[in-house]
Amino acid sequence: MLNYASNLLSRGKDSEGLEILFRIFNGDYPKEDRFDAGVNIMAYYYNRGDFKSCAKFSKNLEGLGESDLFYYLKTLCALGIGDTAGARESIKLGFLKFPHRPEIRELYERLSSIQAK
Repeated sequence: MLNYASNLLSRGKDSEGLEILFRIFNGDYPKEDRFDAGVNIMAYYYNRGDFKSCAKFSKNLEGLGESDLFYYLKTLCALGIGDTAGARESIKLGFLKFPHRPEIRELYERLSSIQAK
């Protein structure tokens, strides 16, 4: 169902795709599926420039799981709303858990260098 929802979103059928993602996220599904649906919802908000909704929604995912994409999106959305402290905290956690991911490492290094100035 996650793939189907993503396909709907990519075809411009936003309301249908989001409805499925929210149904999975709020439903009685395994924690991993709920987390994946939530990350897809965050990505939807991010891709439309709705950083406030993305950052707010990211709080719903804490405790459900973690992934490099989650920390990356959470950081970018925090930056989008001007929360540099939250962005630094998020990318630091992401870097500690996923240091091998180049996009995580790059964003961590950029935010660390800004902090040092």
